[in-house]
Amino acid sequence: MIDGAAIKKGILPSSPLYRLIARTIVVLLITFVAAAVPFFEVVLGFLGAVSITPTTFIMPCLLWLKLKNPTPKDWQFWFCWITVPIMTVVMCVGAMGAVRDFFIKVIKEKEGGKPFSW
Repeated sequence: MIDGAAIKKGILPSSPLYRLIARTIVVLLITFVAAAVPFFEVVLGFLGAVSITPTTFIMPCLLWLKLKNPTPKDWQFWFCWITVPIMTVVMCVGAMGAVRDFFIKVIKEKEGGKPFSW
């Protein structure tokens, strides 16, 4: 998004080579942050559970129900209303698992053990 906006404004050149270099630098910076920040995978797991699950599974069902307003006779109505609570539980379990994993890794690090399994 950043390089696209910069190219549209004319700040940066629009060429495939530039995009390759710019995106490679971004990936390298993110990789550096991931390696430098302890427990980064736990943070990603928590953020994935809290942000990806609702936007991928819960919100589309609720929006479809709001827009289409189906009757309880339709199978789609029941599918959506079954999917929403199941995915809400999955989201909560994933978030709790990430928090649990974080505490386990912190305890292992304080005990002098290796917090990361390579």
